[in-house]
Amino acid sequence: MLVDKVFYLGIRHHGPGSADSVLRALASFAADKILLEGPAEAAPLLAQINHPQLQPPVAQLFYATDQPAEAVFYPYTRFSPEWQTLCYAQQSQTPLEFFDLPQTHALALKRNGSAQETEAEEGQSPLDDIDSLTLDFDPLDLLAHAAGFEDGEQWWEQMVEQNPQEGEIFTAIAEAMSAVRTAIEAERPLSLREQYREAWMRRCIRQARKDGYQKIAVVCGAWHVPALVQPITAKQDTALLKGLPKTKINATWIPWTYSRISRCSGYGAGVASPGWYDYLWERNQTDSSHYAVSSGWITRAARLLRTQGLDISPASVIDAVRLAETLATLRDRHPPNPSDMTEAMQTLFGLGDPTALRLLDERLWVSERLGQVPDDMPQTPLQQDFQHQLKSLRLQKEAVEKLLELDLRTDSGRNRSVLLYRLQLLGITWGSVSKDSRSKGTFKETWQLQWRPEFELSLIERNLWGTAIASAAAAFALAELSQAGSLALLLEGLQQLLLADLPAAVSSAMGVLQARAATTNQIDELMLALPGLVRIVRYGDVRATDTAALKQLVASLTVRINIGLINQCRQLDEDTARTMADALATVNSALQLLDETQLNTAWQQTLVRLAATDGIQGVLCGKCYRLLENAHVINAEAVAEALSLALSRAEEPAQAAGWLEGLLNGAGLALLHDDSLRQVLDTYICGLTRERFEAITPLLRRTFATFAFGERRSLLDKVLYDAPATGLSLAEPDFDHTQAALVLPLLDCILGVTHNHG
Repeated sequence: MLVDKVFYLGIRHHGPGSADSVLRALASFAADKILLEGPAEAAPLLAQINHPQLQPPVAQLFYATDQPAEAVFYPYTRFSPEWQTLCYAQQSQTPLEFFDLPQTHALALKRNGSAQETEAEEGQSPLDDIDSLTLDFDPLDLLAHAAGFEDGEQWWEQMVEQNPQEGEIFTAIAEAMSAVRTAIEAERPLSLREQYREAWMRRCIRQARKDGYQKIAVVCGAWHVPALVQPITAKQDTALLKGLPKTKINATWIPWTYSRISRCSGYGAGVASPGWYDYLWERNQTDSSHYAVSSGWITRAARLLRTQGLDISPASVIDAVRLAETLATLRDRHPPNPSDMTEAMQTLFGLGDPTALRLLDERLWVSERLGQVPDDMPQTPLQQDFQHQLKSLRLQKEAVEKLLELDLRTDSGRNRSVLLYRLQLLGITWGSVSKDSRSKGTFKETWQLQWRPEFELSLIERNLWGTAIASAAAAFALAELSQAGSLALLLEGLQQLLLADLPAAVSSAMGVLQARAATTNQIDELMLALPGLVRIVRYGDVRATDTAALKQLVASLTVRINIGLINQCRQLDEDTARTMADALATVNSALQLLDETQLNTAWQQTLVRLAATDGIQGVLCGKCYRLLENAHVINAEAVAEALSLALSRAEEPAQAAGWLEGLLNGAGLALLHDDSLRQVLDTYICGLTRERFEAITPLLRRTFATFAFGERRSLLDKVLYDAPATGLSLAEPDFDHTQAALVLPLLDCILGVTHNHG
């Protein structure tokens, strides 16, 4: 759109057709000045445009010097009209200037909240990023629905992206967007931030004219074009922009990914299929026919599906291409768009099932491309240290998810693991330890790595905590631990510090943990913390970490648990008692793993006292006896005697069932091979009245359900066939087998097995 020798090129921020049309228009217009949408602080970054290491997708990162978390990104792809405009200006040596509202003002407005407060008063939502329009719908939808399309994405792609044209297309776009803005602004006012931006753009256009440029090309979002040609005076714009706040800004290039360009990432100016647009741009540059575009894309999809084990024949590919072309013709459009090709591939490749094509969404339509920036870009000291370690450890940042196996017995594997754990402490989750690792030892780790562009910003933010990864990770982690609300969180942080090989920070964290343990009266928290601490001691040996102080801390926590355990177990309800019983077993296993005789002896004495304490739930007593028998502190006869007392008629059915649950939970083999225990249980059940039997049966079934199927089957056979040999009550001379036969089906139900009693 040409107005007073100013050529307005309204674009979509990321589109191959828009980029192609812009290049044609710029070459035809031969402007002596180009104004490009973008903040003025990006001017120093233009020097790297022709750098061979600057490979899109990349983004311009602008952040407040004093608060790096306050940042904004301007992404570019090779099919972005802005990127092609930058390349054209460099090649043709045409002066280029960014003419959007400078980020020194934009970020300051976000900081002091003046724009947000004003918009909130007007009932609008504040802007989250520079490309948002504060609309809850795509303005192109209005044009799309009028033209018979489902949404603005399909309309724009059909009209612009797949049909690049020269200058006239921009006049049509300007007229269409003018109609859209008129309709929208009639219902809701333009946000104050958008008014600032467009006022600044008009000011820059006036200044370019004042500087004597005769042919000015303005490349900006199509949404802004109607506002830039409005007859608004310089005085009005100056009054609006007067007194804007400022903050100091830093700018740099960072790598970006196509997944962050996609609309599903939440990016306001995102497109549905960056991978498709990249392919379309590549084909447009080779002047490929429409048929070659669709056939090449479907062939690429088939090749990807074959790598995942799907059998896609060449005949299916040919048929899918023909079907896509036919669908486009039937729908009165050409060439086929993504929906046509998707339907064709679903029919021929997936036999109508869309499940098989889900892989294409991420790997093909969106793509996993990661950009690259020059090594000599301005960086913070923390970024420089990170880059140095990447080179030293031979690690590469990749957008695609990748498995990395590390052998901690080697210096290389251990150092890589340490770096990844330190990054985790900084909140940069580049990698996570895979739970699917087949190695059962502690010398091997399998990591899942996937780099995300926002990690670059996190590195800049964390520079406030130190100039090296190690020091920053230690300082940041200790600050986080000081705010931890529980011993469990403190323990988790301590474990991360150990894995990250930060001994000084470990000492500080242990001091915090000891202080918290000394003041807490929640023994259950100490019990939850102890097993993890024991695992740290064991794991530290693999990394050659000095764990003497940790062993002392384990001893201290064990003493506190022994002192407070009995009090903690009084007056518990059934559910809490069951949880405490599990905690007893966990602590017992941890101390056995540690294998310190003195600690184990003190713990077992505590269990003896707890089992003899009145007023505690039966499940705790039973669990104590099970643990003590396993440790050979008491023998099977003592357990059988205690069980006999617990199952006496004087005890309530629920208490007796709880005692039995604590003793036998998950221990079917003990009942199977211990004749004395089985005899006590048999005598107890046979002596129950009908009412007590019906009351206790559900509780017993819960216990027997924890046994393995084979254990339950063997136990039933033992009761049926081996009873006379064991001297159980079934062998008594006056035993009534007719009455017993009536009980056997119920026993089958309790044990969960099927048995023929014929």
